[in-house]
Amino acid sequence: MKRFFYGILLLFCMLAVCAEKTESWKIADGAVYTSISRPDEPYEIRVIRVLREKKDIVVDMVMANDSVRGLEWVRTAAERMEKTGRKVIAGVNGDFYFMSNHEKAGLPLGPSVSGGKLYTSGTMRGAFYIAGDGIPRIGTLTFEGFVESQGKKIPLNFFNWEGSSRNARKIVLPDQTKGDHATLFTHDWKWAIPYSGVRVRLDRPVSGTGGSWTGHVSGVFRADETVSGDPHEIVLVGTGGKQSPINALEGRVTISFGFRECKQPVRTSLGSWEVLLRDGKILPPDHPNAARHPRTMIGFNEKELFFVTVDGRRKGWSKGMRSVDQARLLKELGCTEGCNIDGGGSTTAWVRGNCVNRPSDGHMRRNANAVLISTDRELPPLDRPLALPPPREKKK
Repeated sequence: MKRFFYGILLLFCMLAVCAEKTESWKIADGAVYTSISRPDEPYEIRVIRVLREKKDIVVDMVMANDSVRGLEWVRTAAERMEKTGRKVIAGVNGDFYFMSNHEKAGLPLGPSVSGGKLYTSGTMRGAFYIAGDGIPRIGTLTFEGFVESQGKKIPLNFFNWEGSSRNARKIVLPDQTKGDHATLFTHDWKWAIPYSGVRVRLDRPVSGTGGSWTGHVSGVFRADETVSGDPHEIVLVGTGGKQSPINALEGRVTISFGFRECKQPVRTSLGSWEVLLRDGKILPPDHPNAARHPRTMIGFNEKELFFVTVDGRRKGWSKGMRSVDQARLLKELGCTEGCNIDGGGSTTAWVRGNCVNRPSDGHMRRNANAVLISTDRELPPLDRPLALPPPREKKK
């Protein structure tokens, strides 16, 4: 009997040690932050939930320093938004991007739309996006368009995207030296362009995520030149060699483009990697043998949006997740749709002015963009301080 009693006591002690700890805070009217600790894995999970019906809450991807070029912490992106008068409730890191060892550090890889403005078409077509109807979607966003002049119609395949790097160890596809299409660059593109083409002066600046613009060829564009800072000027470069029809353009030009899958204006968009959930079903992972890493995910159902992070690469704190683990977590939280965005050392959860996770670098990483959740209303006081993670370990 005594042995049985001690056995039960030991079991309760083990359960207490391995018990999940969950704490939640109301961080805005219509937004809740939850911290989940699962020591038996271990997992450190952070969940930001937003009611979709709250029209005063806006979810937007914010480019680093409002530019195609550059890197920025989630913290400073939130601080910049606060200066415009909006109240930042929370945020997470955003898209995949070229890191600091690449010539084009900070260039996102996915279709990037912020505040209704298209910054780059990217080269990854997978995306999380919200269109003008306010409905969140996960799927592909394929940029497409045409350049028309003197009876010629040339496919337009890229917008502010060119991935070559003289210093990088590898070139990221697609190879824009092949094929027969055009790429459009606006004054937002800050790097030299390694292809020749033409400069075009438009009657009105490019805006939004689709439409039609007219203008005239104003000059030759030589390889390794840059776009001027004039928003009326764009550069068109052709691929497939010097014989590209772009190089022969002259006179009046009409340019039209948009996203194939979404005919209405896109309000915000960022690139995603794997689709994890579709109609409540867990999808087979693209990389079933992928290692565990820190992760950032976006999910939703009919009522809520979810922004979720899981720490990783920290022994004894959180080991990170595989794709299937992410899908199971999103389903457990109540999502019917879900995808993962950039993770690893980029994974950051920002809530009411605090970093509430432990990035694997030991500090927040500067990223190409962030997803910020904001409102124009005053934020209510927290009923108690947020539980912040322990400080960075000191090296012995």
